[in-house]
Amino acid sequence: MALPPVSVEVTRLDLVDLEDGLATLHLDCSAGFYVRSLAHDLGTALGVGAHLTALRRTRSGGFSLRDCISMPQLAGARDVAAHVIGMAALLPDMPSRPLSPAEADDVMKGRPVMNVDVLANGSTVSRFARLLAPDGVLAAVAEARGGVLHPLVVLL
Repeated sequence: MALPPVSVEVTRLDLVDLEDGLATLHLDCSAGFYVRSLAHDLGTALGVGAHLTALRRTRSGGFSLRDCISMPQLAGARDVAAHVIGMAALLPDMPSRPLSPAEADDVMKGRPVMNVDVLANGSTVSRFARLLAPDGVLAAVAEARGGVLHPLVVLL
Protein backbone atom coordinates (compact mmCIF):
# COMPACT_ATOMS: atom_id res chain seq x y z
CA MET A 1 0.00 0.00 0.00
CA ALA A 2 1.43 3.35 -1.06
CA LEU A 3 1.39 6.07 1.56
CA PRO A 4 0.21 9.53 0.51
CA PRO A 5 3.07 12.01 0.10
CA VAL A 6 3.62 14.55 2.88
CA SER A 7 5.87 17.60 3.04
CA VAL A 8 9.00 16.97 5.11
CA GLU A 9 12.25 18.82 5.57
CA VAL A 10 15.79 17.49 5.63
CA THR A 11 18.27 19.95 7.11
CA ARG A 12 21.26 17.59 7.09
CA LEU A 13 22.16 14.38 5.33
CA ASP A 14 25.78 13.28 5.74
CA LEU A 15 27.49 10.12 4.52
CA VAL A 16 29.62 9.28 7.57
CA ASP A 17 31.05 5.94 6.49
CA LEU A 18 30.97 3.55 3.55
CA GLU A 19 32.51 0.12 4.08
CA ASP A 20 31.78 -3.31 2.62
CA GLY A 21 28.57 -2.06 1.00
CA LEU A 22 27.25 -0.58 4.24
CA ALA A 23 26.63 3.16 4.39
CA THR A 24 26.34 5.07 7.66
CA LEU A 25 24.30 8.26 7.39
CA HIS A 26 23.54 11.08 9.81
CA LEU A 27 20.23 12.76 9.12
CA ASP A 28 18.36 15.73 10.60
CA CYS A 29 14.76 15.77 9.44
CA SER A 30 11.28 16.92 10.33
CA ALA A 31 8.51 14.79 11.74
CA GLY A 32 6.87 12.47 9.23
CA PHE A 33 10.13 11.56 7.47
CA TYR A 34 10.39 7.82 6.78
CA VAL A 35 14.06 6.86 7.04
CA ARG A 36 13.31 3.36 5.75
CA SER A 37 11.90 4.95 2.59
CA LEU A 38 15.11 6.96 2.19
CA ALA A 39 17.14 3.72 2.31
CA HIS A 40 14.82 2.10 -0.22
CA ASP A 41 14.95 5.13 -2.55
CA LEU A 42 18.77 5.36 -2.34
CA GLY A 43 19.08 1.67 -3.17
CA THR A 44 16.69 2.05 -6.11
CA ALA A 45 18.59 5.08 -7.41
CA LEU A 46 21.88 3.18 -7.19
CA GLY A 47 20.36 0.08 -8.76
CA VAL A 48 21.44 -2.17 -5.90
CA GLY A 49 18.55 -2.23 -3.45
CA ALA A 50 18.95 -1.16 0.16
CA HIS A 51 17.48 -1.56 3.61
CA LEU A 52 18.28 -0.47 7.15
CA THR A 53 20.46 -2.59 9.37
CA ALA A 54 20.08 -0.14 12.26
CA LEU A 55 18.20 3.01 13.10
CA ARG A 56 19.06 5.21 16.07
CA ARG A 57 17.12 8.34 16.98
CA THR A 58 19.57 10.76 18.56
CA ARG A 59 17.17 13.67 18.99
CA SER A 60 13.44 14.17 19.20
CA GLY A 61 12.09 17.68 19.55
CA GLY A 62 14.08 19.43 22.25
CA PHE A 63 15.46 16.20 23.72
CA SER A 64 18.73 14.55 22.73
CA LEU A 65 20.96 11.72 23.89
CA ARG A 66 22.49 14.17 26.40
CA ASP A 67 19.14 14.01 28.22
CA CYS A 68 19.14 10.20 28.34
CA ILE A 69 20.23 7.67 30.91
CA SER A 70 20.75 3.98 30.21
CA MET A 71 18.58 1.34 31.87
CA PRO A 72 21.54 -0.06 33.88
CA GLN A 73 22.36 3.47 35.10
CA LEU A 74 18.72 4.05 36.01
CA ALA A 75 18.50 0.70 37.80
CA GLY A 76 21.53 1.67 39.91
CA ALA A 77 20.37 5.20 40.65
CA ARG A 78 19.60 6.11 44.25
CA ASP A 79 16.93 8.63 43.23
CA VAL A 80 15.16 7.51 40.06
CA ALA A 81 12.80 10.52 40.18
CA ALA A 82 15.79 12.84 39.76
CA HIS A 83 16.22 11.46 36.24
CA VAL A 84 12.61 11.89 35.15
CA ILE A 85 11.85 14.87 32.92
CA GLY A 86 8.59 16.42 34.09
CA MET A 87 5.67 16.63 31.68
CA ALA A 88 5.66 20.43 31.97
CA ALA A 89 8.99 20.37 30.07
CA LEU A 90 7.33 18.65 27.12
CA LEU A 91 6.48 20.68 24.05
CA PRO A 92 8.86 23.52 24.97
CA ASP A 93 7.99 25.51 21.83
CA MET A 94 4.33 25.63 22.84
CA PRO A 95 3.39 28.61 25.01
CA SER A 96 2.27 27.85 28.55
CA ARG A 97 -0.51 29.41 30.58
CA PRO A 98 -0.46 29.15 34.38
CA LEU A 99 -3.82 28.33 35.96
CA SER A 100 -5.33 29.52 39.21
CA PRO A 101 -6.68 26.78 41.51
CA ALA A 102 -10.24 27.50 40.30
CA GLU A 103 -9.16 27.35 36.65
CA ALA A 104 -7.29 24.09 37.27
CA ASP A 105 -10.50 22.64 38.69
CA ASP A 106 -12.40 23.79 35.59
CA VAL A 107 -9.80 22.28 33.26
CA MET A 108 -9.94 18.94 35.14
CA LYS A 109 -13.66 18.91 34.32
CA GLY A 110 -12.97 19.72 30.65
CA ARG A 111 -14.18 23.31 30.88
CA PRO A 112 -12.44 26.05 28.87
CA VAL A 113 -10.56 28.94 30.49
CA MET A 114 -9.95 32.46 29.26
CA ASN A 115 -6.98 32.93 26.98
CA VAL A 116 -4.98 35.81 28.45
CA ASP A 117 -2.93 36.05 25.25
CA VAL A 118 -5.83 37.13 23.02
CA LEU A 119 -4.76 40.02 20.80
CA ALA A 120 -6.83 43.13 20.15
CA ASN A 121 -8.06 41.69 16.82
CA GLY A 122 -9.27 38.52 18.57
CA SER A 123 -6.55 36.25 17.18
CA THR A 124 -4.18 34.41 19.47
CA VAL A 125 -0.42 34.11 19.59
CA SER A 126 -0.56 30.34 19.19
CA ARG A 127 -3.25 27.81 18.35
CA PHE A 128 -2.24 25.46 21.17
CA ALA A 129 -1.03 26.06 24.72
CA ARG A 130 0.18 24.05 27.70
CA LEU A 131 -1.98 24.67 30.77
CA LEU A 132 0.02 24.50 34.00
CA ALA A 133 -1.55 23.72 37.38
CA PRO A 134 -0.69 26.03 40.30
CA ASP A 135 2.12 23.63 41.34
CA GLY A 136 3.67 23.87 37.83
CA VAL A 137 2.55 20.40 36.70
CA LEU A 138 1.25 20.08 33.15
CA ALA A 139 -2.53 19.96 33.57
CA ALA A 140 -3.63 19.93 29.94
CA VAL A 141 -2.93 20.82 26.35
CA ALA A 142 -5.54 23.22 25.05
CA GLU A 143 -6.60 24.78 21.75
CA ALA A 144 -7.31 28.50 21.50
CA ARG A 145 -10.70 29.19 19.96
CA GLY A 146 -12.75 32.35 20.26
CA GLY A 147 -10.72 33.92 23.07
CA VAL A 148 -10.77 30.82 25.28
CA LEU A 149 -8.54 27.80 25.73
CA HIS A 150 -10.41 24.52 25.24
CA PRO A 151 -8.70 21.55 26.94
CA LEU A 152 -7.95 18.83 24.36
CA VAL A 153 -5.91 16.47 26.52
CA VAL A 154 -6.42 16.67 30.29
CA LEU A 155 -3.66 15.10 32.36
CA LEU A 156 -4.81 15.81 35.94
